[in-house]
Amino acid sequence: LDSLGLSDNTVVVLLGDHGWHLGEHGFLGKHNLMDEATHVPLIVRAPGMRKGSTWSMVEFVDLYPTLCELCGLPEPDGQLDGKSFVPVLEDLSAKTKEEVYIQWGGGDNVVDRRFSYAEWRRGDGSMVSRMLFDHQDDPQENRNVSESGQFGKEMDAFARFIGRIKKKL
Repeated sequence: LDSLGLSDNTVVVLLGDHGWHLGEHGFLGKHNLMDEATHVPLIVRAPGMRKGSTWSMVEFVDLYPTLCELCGLPEPDGQLDGKSFVPVLEDLSAKTKEEVYIQWGGGDNVVDRRFSYAEWRRGDGSMVSRMLFDHQDDPQENRNVSESGQFGKEMDAFARFIGRIKKKL
């Protein structure tokens, strides 16, 4: 980009795949709602934006509105679920979301800075199973604390968040 004189007006986005689980948590394959399967690399280089890394949470649905903002293009009216993370590119300590949502295989997952909560429900809304991992004490997600009773308030809030998301879908 530098040698072609394009550095000052080109946005580069590099994102990756999470790869395969080779026995972690008893899984052999690509997809589940564990942390290792839901985090992927995301690198954005945009003219005039900060260099470095951030712990701000973003989702792939946030890429389109971010690119629209960076390129000065209008967002399609009423068609996007994501939120631009340009504020994070301008200030690496900024955040645009408190949590992110992941859906796979009939399960719903909410992740915030501390917890990962997943639930599976039947068609009638009754609970089949839940998982809660406290990344502060268990970053590798080896202890499901959903039955401990210690984090009932947090689990209820995550379940309400999932309910709001599912109403939009």
